[in-house]
Amino acid sequence: MVGFAGRRTREGEDVVKSPKYINSPESPIFSKRQHFYGFPSAVVGAKDRGYLFLVEGYADSLRL
Repeated sequence: MVGFAGRRTREGEDVVKSPKYINSPESPIFSKRQHFYGFPSAVVGAKDRGYLFLVEGYADSLRL
């Protein structure tokens, strides 16, 4: 694992200006645009099934 992410769960005026999602900052070992979450395990399934679903975020990947 190279990064973590979370989603804000509280609502209200104090969090209106804060981001909805909180992600790990970019670093020498983590560049968000260079990593596909779940890709190594998806490749195994794609080889068996002959197709691959590409989804936008890690939560979408987990739902599949």
